[in-house]
Amino acid sequence: MVLSARERPLIYSTALASWNHTAKAMPKISLDNRIEKAKMTIESEDWVMEVGKRIRAAREAKGLTQFEVYDRTGIFPANLSKIEQGKQEPGLTTLRRLAEALETNISQFIPEVKAD
Repeated sequence: MVLSARERPLIYSTALASWNHTAKAMPKISLDNRIEKAKMTIESEDWVMEVGKRIRAAREAKGLTQFEVYDRTGIFPANLSKIEQGKQEPGLTTLRRLAEALETNISQFIPEVKAD
């Protein structure tokens, strides 16, 4: 099933809302709100690109190759490459697995939203 750019924020918000109930306390803005506001602030394609850049930066900061991330997550290097280039939108499960493998919080991958 292919989702339109308008449907994607709703899917993320719903999935993250249930995930956040079991997560540790989040900063001032909850993760699902950050995703929703970020997607409303910037175009969906730009949002995917920014998430990919943040994932790549976190991977490189740990000094890991895409193959090493594959060993930790099971995410194929080709798919990780597409995510990092902003050509493929990562799902919630993928974001969670990457955050665990890179020893960071999933919220690190979500673009910051400026306060109104």
